Amino acid sequence: MDACTHDGHAIVGGVPEIDNTVFMCGFSGHGFKMAPVMGKIASDLLLEGKTSFPIGHLSPSRLVNNLPKLEH
Repeated sequence: MDACTHDGHAIVGGVPEIDNTVFMCGFSGHGFKMAPVMGKIASDLLLEGKTSFPIGHLSPSRLVNNLPKLEH
């Protein structure tokens, strides 16, 4: 299975409505090479509520705020 987002970036971060959960998906097969740093980011987010890594462009909220227009 090949999973990717409309902008080609993974989804990394939490959703305000779901406590103690971090989403990390949509790497389209490239996630294995980023597994060590993604594990660190996940632990930062779960334990500290933030990370020092620049992950703003990977936020799940970007998908809600910038959904692609579907043509019928």
